[in-house]
Amino acid sequence: MKILSLFVFTAIISCESKTTFTHLPKHSSMGIYDRDGEHKGKKYVYRSVLVDNPPKDKAELEKLLSSYHLENRDSIFSDPEMSTFLTWFYQKNYTTSYFISKADDPGGFSSEILSDYYEKFGIAEIVTKRIGKTNELKTEVTFTNSP
Repeated sequence: MKILSLFVFTAIISCESKTTFTHLPKHSSMGIYDRDGEHKGKKYVYRSVLVDNPPKDKAELEKLLSSYHLENRDSIFSDPEMSTFLTWFYQKNYTTSYFISKADDPGGFSSEILSDYYEKFGIAEIVTKRIGKTNELKTEVTFTNSP
């Protein structure tokens, strides 16, 4: 009986889900600012990411999301023309998982656009910007109202 209890306890512990990230390459890109202003001619990168099993604790969630975002920050900003790096985080679920292998489909019989789901399934956005002509980087995290 003790062996069976130990097995059940071990199985329960191993079933606890770990937070995972799924990068959405069809919803990530690099571009160049073409409007007049401070960033004209500078580059930007944006990425969309699904988060499965995010922690409920906001401080722990912010730490995990920031860590994911910062993993790529230094390599992206090694380009002196890089101005902005933005990561949008969405809850991974049946609706948002559609976009793992599909790009936005704005027309036709139905319309599926990832950003349309940000208000409902968005978790946060993290943006890092190069300040002026210095190499100083400023990162800000903005959470949505979603749990």
